[in-house]
Amino acid sequence: MSELIKIIKHFITRDVIFIIGGSIVILSFMYKFNRISITNLPTAYYILGAGISYVLGYTIQDAFCLLPFVKIKTRLKYNTFIQKLYKIFVGEDGKWELLKTINLDDARREIDKQGGERIQAQLERIITLKQIGMTIGSCGLISSIFLILRAIEYQTEFDVWLASCVFLVSIILILLGWIKMAQAAHYYTNFYLNLKRED
Repeated sequence: MSELIKIIKHFITRDVIFIIGGSIVILSFMYKFNRISITNLPTAYYILGAGISYVLGYTIQDAFCLLPFVKIKTRLKYNTFIQKLYKIFVGEDGKWELLKTINLDDARREIDKQGGERIQAQLERIITLKQIGMTIGSCGLISSIFLILRAIEYQTEFDVWLASCVFLVSIILILLGWIKMAQAAHYYTNFYLNLKRED
């Protein structure tokens, strides 16, 4: 039963991230065309909007994964730029060569079997933050396009600042997503290698 609850919680969290990401894009699109008023609508419209937001958020995330600067699946190899960001964020050098010595699928299985609730919860939090960075960041980049177009059209200080901030925050979120991915890789590696030493 606890396994089922964990799976449901995982999917709900992921789905909410998709809905938020898609909603950001929809609201930016509506703002571009001065159609931002969404109050006093029937409940069915909000449900439909949540469904469309989910599909949009999921589509944008996976479409951006075709590009080299957005990835969702945890990996064990990182370029020099991400390694430097990781060092700044964590405060120490990563064990980059050590990451290459493990099989990620084996490490996942061992954590699922022997990790315990605390370790699994910590890892799940890191992975969730990674997805927030990658998904919301990707959707934010699309949103910033609509906001930039509006800023060009109306040339108000607010619109310029809004477009600039959304674009900048989106880039930061994607970079944080990479850092969290690297943290997850280190988490898998440290647990797996410690387990092997105990054996």
